[in-house]
Amino acid sequence: AELLRAEAPAAAAELSAVEYASMALITLAYRRSEAAALPEGSGFLVPPVDGHTIKASTFASRKWGWIADEDPDLMVL
Repeated sequence: AELLRAEAPAAAAELSAVEYASMALITLAYRRSEAAALPEGSGFLVPPVDGHTIKASTFASRKWGWIADEDPDLMVL
């Protein structure tokens, strides 16, 4: 909203009312020979009652086969 305030004040005012949460997306890539084996499945969710900052993790190289097809030794999280 702040980026628009000078050029489009009405739009900035409306956007300021939208609730949001900050987040970060982090992608990690390892050679399978250099990392521990992944647990079964395509990822995991973390319940909010656990008090951890992380909410979820996706094992991308398992979830999307084309990643593993391009480089079978690459493990992408």
